[in-house]
Amino acid sequence: MKLHDIHLLDLFDVGTEQGWLSMRQQRMVVHSAAAVSIMRAQLIRSLGQDAARAIVFRWGFAQGYFDAMMCSDHLASLQPVDRFVFGCTLHTMEGMVRVAPKVIEAKGPGKLHMEANWWHCAEADDHARVFGAGMTSSCWATLGYASGFGTYVIGALILFEEVACRCSGAQCCSVVGNDLDGWGDRAAEIEARYTLAGETSFSQQWKEIHAECEHARAIGTAAASAKSAPTATVTTVNGPDRTTAPLNFVVCSQAMTDLLVLAERVAPLEMNVLIEGESGTGKEFLARFIHEKSMRGDAPMVAINCAALTEGLLESELFGHARGAFTGAVRDKPGLFEHAGRGTILLDEIGEMPLCLQAKLLRALESREFRRVGSEKVLRLDARVVASTNRDLRQQVQTGAFREDLFYRLGGFVLTIPPLRERREEIPALAHYFLHSTARRWNKGVQTISPGAMRCLMSYSWPGNVRELQHAIERATVVASQSVLTVKDLNPEVAGRLGDPAPDGDLDVEANERQLIEEALRRYHGNRKEAAAALRISPVTLWRRVRKYGLSLS
Repeated sequence: MKLHDIHLLDLFDVGTEQGWLSMRQQRMVVHSAAAVSIMRAQLIRSLGQDAARAIVFRWGFAQGYFDAMMCSDHLASLQPVDRFVFGCTLHTMEGMVRVAPKVIEAKGPGKLHMEANWWHCAEADDHARVFGAGMTSSCWATLGYASGFGTYVIGALILFEEVACRCSGAQCCSVVGNDLDGWGDRAAEIEARYTLAGETSFSQQWKEIHAECEHARAIGTAAASAKSAPTATVTTVNGPDRTTAPLNFVVCSQAMTDLLVLAERVAPLEMNVLIEGESGTGKEFLARFIHEKSMRGDAPMVAINCAALTEGLLESELFGHARGAFTGAVRDKPGLFEHAGRGTILLDEIGEMPLCLQAKLLRALESREFRRVGSEKVLRLDARVVASTNRDLRQQVQTGAFREDLFYRLGGFVLTIPPLRERREEIPALAHYFLHSTARRWNKGVQTISPGAMRCLMSYSWPGNVRELQHAIERATVVASQSVLTVKDLNPEVAGRLGDPAPDGDLDVEANERQLIEEALRRYHGNRKEAAAALRISPVTLWRRVRKYGLSLS
């Protein structure tokens, strides 16, 4: 992997619900430069310069070491020199200094020589302001960060020294970093600067910092998983037959929870059910859920796609046929109504059934009797009928494409599954579920989804609904080369946009922002918290935008 393939902003995320700024699922805290300056000054006045320098240095050391630890999978995929360029860029992004590396020499295991210029170092400017100019080295936390990051990457103690400082009048701060062998006779002198009174050396201290960072990472990862993992329930039903895996349904939205409650209530009742929903929303799962919760759960459930067969074949599959009923009918064949017995039959895509066959189906439902094609023998229909469709049957009734009497016969109880774009709060839970199940199945090491990739998933419209999301995550899991699924792993259609395009090519930012906010407020009935979560902004930011555009929460 090349350094330019890594998007550093993907490492960071702001959780609107917890109010967390995090990097790689580890919580971070932003401090103002002024507050850091005051803390430094208080330490110097209270403890003296030597003790203050040692404490501030190891604070920076722990931060740099921990940052490198959090990015270890990225670093492992880079060339040795690029690992330190990555660290310089990350150090700059965190606001302490702009790092301009001049020399990076990773000479072998445990060896490093590095030289860099530091521009606009906050510590140097603040020290000069509070204590006056003249000090040759004042960037203690920044030196600690560079030393800690380098130590983790190399696996041996790396220490940086400031050879020029803005605090003493230099145009920029200049630093040199070496392993202890690289410092030669000066190693003890350099190490002593960062050692507190009573300690033997800093070499022992960095090993303790390593142990504490490992402990903090374990605690932070567990806490982040517990807080950030979407709250979801997984409902399982049997697959179409004994040779297929069970079907799992992940639910964490109120709309889907309410839908399952309704399905469970209607399941024991002897009435036909019509399931409406776009392709990929999970209509077959809901039908199997109703079957298993009914009194017929121990009997077979059979399904047929009414759009996949011609009229003649569909009639034969449903009702069966007698020997000699048509050319090729060399024996009696029972249909699916007979195979279902006292179980359930699912008529999938019922809106595609031809009109003449609709009449025969209506007759069978009304009389609970049917005949095989070409036979005079009357058979009993014992199965419960569940139908599903991705069409608007009411509109088809109006246009004459679907029989009105059959619609009311099938629709004794109608369940409508909302499309995924109307329950976006389920996308994180679904995406993580598909990620983990795919990683287990194909033995991939992908563990989580980057904030940038999740923003793409949340913004895409998902015309294929849950099925399309599942396929997108499966593909991305195969492509991913790290433990984190990133934007570049997603297919171009999902990754190449952060939302639906502006209507008619309108690129006015404020106009489209206002439109998005109005839509979110409408969809969530003025609930500021839910609207903000859908927009991926904080409720405070949403409130400011509402005031800016003069919108009403109602």
